[in-house]
Amino acid sequence: MDYLYTICDLVRELRAHDIPVIWDVESERFILNMGHGGPPFAFRYLKEKLGGDHVCRLINGDHLSNCHLVLSQKPVTGEICSKDLPAPGFFVLILFTNWNLDIIQEAERFIKMRYGTAVDTEDIPYDDPLTMDLFEHGDTGDIPFFESEAMNAFLPGWKPRSLESLTVLNALLVPGRMDLIPDTASDGNFSDFRGFLRQGGIINKTLIAYRMAWLKAHYRNEFYLAVRKTRRRIEEAAGRDDDYFEN
Repeated sequence: MDYLYTICDLVRELRAHDIPVIWDVESERFILNMGHGGPPFAFRYLKEKLGGDHVCRLINGDHLSNCHLVLSQKPVTGEICSKDLPAPGFFVLILFTNWNLDIIQEAERFIKMRYGTAVDTEDIPYDDPLTMDLFEHGDTGDIPFFESEAMNAFLPGWKPRSLESLTVLNALLVPGRMDLIPDTASDGNFSDFRGFLRQGGIINKTLIAYRMAWLKAHYRNEFYLAVRKTRRRIEEAAGRDDDYFEN
């Protein structure tokens, strides 16, 4: 079974239902980052599309994961242990609720309501001067992955003026990551380093941060309206048990 077509159909259905989603493809698995409401929708869709006995949860260590699903060519009962994967006939799909996508979507709605013009942050220049000024000056409050005090202090000295430099900075300025950089990168061979950047979705995380920074640079009021609205939704959802794996 070719799961690529199934995942493509799922992504189209999510977007058709106004649920923002982006995806990474890594070896033997897909990672879907989606807005609130996306994971339960995806789980229900896959069960209907593939059959309930072809979709199961993954046991990571000693606990049942709420974001890892296993798609199986053959019917299975119960759960699959991570130590048994990868294995022929099984495919791991990772579903993450990404509130930052909700902020982007809400900001785009506020902009359309106020100005009557649709803005699509998936189609913006990645060398926008106003956005790069925001990063260069460390004005990155509420910009994910770039909002820490350490990052705010580091950005003015780094003076990033490209998406590539932001991606590298996002990859490096996290405790523990410096030791993970391939040695060949320091020798001028960046092929392994590019592979390192792809791990953990660093490129996509930087793209999300850039889209939010662009909104903040060009539509600051609408951006913060979206931030406040989304935070209220997070607070409301915090006390609920959103176990979307229930039958």
